[in-house]
Amino acid sequence: MWFIETTQVKKIGNGNATTPADVYQSIVIGDNAFGHAISLPVELRDGGIQDFGREHLLAWYSIFGLGLITDASVVIAETN
Repeated sequence: MWFIETTQVKKIGNGNATTPADVYQSIVIGDNAFGHAISLPVELRDGGIQDFGREHLLAWYSIFGLGLITDASVVIAETN
């Protein structure tokens, strides 16, 4: 299991009458939760030199996808 600490945690509520408390969410990912499929591995593509040698075109390129396999292996934990 991984633990990732970030300042970008989703905050729900603002502590008023409609939403009484600040609630923070985190995601716990278990075994076989998601899959990673690679059709074309990561590569650098070179577009050559342009503009009389002042520009060089270089790009990172890959074809891949991520997807949920077992949704029971993903739990959303909430705390305030």
